Amino acid sequence: MIQMMNALNPSHVLSKFCKKEMNALQKRLDEASHAGDVSSLKILLEEDKLLLDRMLNDMRENPLHIAAFHGHVDFASEILQLKPELAKILNKEGQSPAHLAAARGHLQVVEKLLEQVGTDICLILDKAGYLPIHTAALHGKNDLVVMFIEKCQQTLHELTSTNETLLHLAVKANSLETIRFLMSRRVQLDAKDDEGNTCLHIAVARRNSQVIKDLLQYMGAEINSMNVSGQTPLDVLCESWQYFDDVSLVNMIRNAGGLRAAELTDLQSISIHSSAEHFTSRTLEKRTTTAKPTPVEKNNDSGETLLIVATLVTTITFQAVLNPPGGFVEGNNTNTVGNFLSNSYPPGTLPPGIPVLLIYLKAFYTLDTVALFASVSVILLLLCKVPENKFLMNILVWVVWLSVFCTALAFSTAFIQLYSWDNSAYRYILGFIRAWLVVLAIASLWVSFRVIYFLLRYGAQLKGRRPNWLAKFGWPKLSRRLKMAISIISIVIVLAILLSVNYVINYLLI
Repeated sequence: MIQMMNALNPSHVLSKFCKKEMNALQKRLDEASHAGDVSSLKILLEEDKLLLDRMLNDMRENPLHIAAFHGHVDFASEILQLKPELAKILNKEGQSPAHLAAARGHLQVVEKLLEQVGTDICLILDKAGYLPIHTAALHGKNDLVVMFIEKCQQTLHELTSTNETLLHLAVKANSLETIRFLMSRRVQLDAKDDEGNTCLHIAVARRNSQVIKDLLQYMGAEINSMNVSGQTPLDVLCESWQYFDDVSLVNMIRNAGGLRAAELTDLQSISIHSSAEHFTSRTLEKRTTTAKPTPVEKNNDSGETLLIVATLVTTITFQAVLNPPGGFVEGNNTNTVGNFLSNSYPPGTLPPGIPVLLIYLKAFYTLDTVALFASVSVILLLLCKVPENKFLMNILVWVVWLSVFCTALAFSTAFIQLYSWDNSAYRYILGFIRAWLVVLAIASLWVSFRVIYFLLRYGAQLKGRRPNWLAKFGWPKLSRRLKMAISIISIVIVLAILLSVNYVINYLLI
């Protein structure tokens, strides 16, 4: 009954009709704002002169927000002439028209806002505590940052709600142009945010080498500033180590005087006690060497060791090509096998210049050549600085191991030549060689596991996903299915290696 009375009430019908008309006008205004249609705006205002006035108390996006977002300069200018107060209203996301235009890089829209409203819009805070200049810096809009500072010098030193400077935000955006502009204005380089991070901490975490290089030129002693977690920039880099990181960043920071927190503590301790008479040089040396080596330092040590081993293998294998075991038959020598047993190559004699290791010379040269090229490849890669990557260093270790294995196997052919007349000894020698193959298979199993795991891990990173089980290297963190897949693939690879190598050995030696 009440509903029927309301339906027949003229005032209720009029109110419902007016609301419907207002919604229709609002929809048309939104469409005009998205299109930047100034003529449609004027037509709407002729139909309802208070249309923009009602926007002052509306939490939805007003036409100026939409025009600023899309970069409609003429439409925004028309709105500002009619109702400039709309420039200071925040939308439901807590952003003003200046913030929206700054984020999108619409320089002309911001110029109109400053021209028709004034520099007050430069100091409007959004919901996150950012000024429009902060938004521009965070999105790498250097031209807008420059303009805001020229129009309002105060904004150069304004901080966000988390105490971030403009330089912090520019580093987050990896905007080299903005960073260099701000450094030319002599901003504070050692300023810290709420977490105690300087700009260098952030640049290192994002691994932007050019930004790091520019910051290191100006930071000086503040290069070792620690955050609230007690980490220097070098700590941040080393403790978030990844396979494909550019290790030259560590060397760059080290060369500029960068240290880890543990090293700083040791140096401070040395400084305090150095004036004491009982403080000996031996204690000083002990304190300066307590810092945990970085992954790069470990890789450098491993690289030097690999270089020495590879050089030795190269020397041995190259010399063996020129002078194989047993040497060559001399001109006046009628012995069958030179320095070997006289009855190991029955019944005739060898002509001068023929290698004593005649029957198994093919096997010897094949294995010796594999060892030679493997060791030479390792030397070239080490000299090119390619393997300063942790994963590649592990691969090179296996290649060096393979070259040593092939060298030992090549010289084992001399034993086969020596005992070829004795069937029982011959079987033992072949058993010894096959035992070497088992050791090679075990090493291949481990290398296969590491390679497969790395490819899976790196593949997930390329897709932008970093599951928890990929956060750190560790077999227990893998799922059961992934463990099974890696195990099966590794076993198949090892079996293939075993069969192929065993076939080659049988072909060469038997």
